[in-house]
Amino acid sequence: MKEKIIQATLLIATMVFCASGFPSLAQSSKSAEKDPKAEEIFTLNNQADAYSKSEQYEKAIELLQRAVRLAPESAPTLRNLGVVYLNADQPQLAVEAFEQSLRRKPNDPKTYFDLGLGYLGCGRYKSAVEALEKANRLNPDSSAAYTALGSAYAHLGRTEDAIEAVREAVTINPNFAAAHANLGILLMRAGQQREATDSLKKAVRLEPNSAEARFALGVLSLTRHDRKGALTQYALLRTLSPELANRLYHTIYGGAYLLALEKR
Repeated sequence: MKEKIIQATLLIATMVFCASGFPSLAQSSKSAEKDPKAEEIFTLNNQADAYSKSEQYEKAIELLQRAVRLAPESAPTLRNLGVVYLNADQPQLAVEAFEQSLRRKPNDPKTYFDLGLGYLGCGRYKSAVEALEKANRLNPDSSAAYTALGSAYAHLGRTEDAIEAVREAVTINPNFAAAHANLGILLMRAGQQREATDSLKKAVRLEPNSAEARFALGVLSLTRHDRKGALTQYALLRTLSPELANRLYHTIYGGAYLLALEKR
């Protein structure tokens, strides 16, 4: 049961950073002014970006679909559409958009990264590994891509490869909280409790409101018989994420156990 919880937490922590954002269109405002169609596409993308940032995904998707109809060969527009689909929790549609974008602009590392996240969201872990390995070959300096690759490896049971990938992520960016959280979860799975604790504590120092990292730290505290530490994380989770707090309360050791701790 603990393994199942760790696995679920790993995916949550990976998806925190989601897609890599809208790329800028390969045109200047001056060239857009000379071409009304290009100007309209540019405007539609910018408007969709604004709607996406305010989580109005349906409106953003509608605008980008219009832009794609106007310029079906525009790789940036197709990638933008994929980003919105991914943020709107529609990973299969995101995958289709990213694949179309890559057919028009092969070897774009950010699109391969986004495609890998889409495959992760679909549960297509082998495809995610292929996309994310390609992203890392094209751009070996992306801590986010290495973290996502670690998650894909972990879902395939390749724990050592996953740890190696996420260690690379924290080497590239020591301040990336999600990478430290995932590394801690992977080390916990591998039985390296002391190092796992260090990684998870780094994650919550960097991002105190990371419910996923605090949940994992609570699980680890309980497995190390650190009742005070477990109860501390549980109390914080009640505000940050009632869902994860309930999982820690009921699923790991049972409500009666933590209730008893609370009364001590």
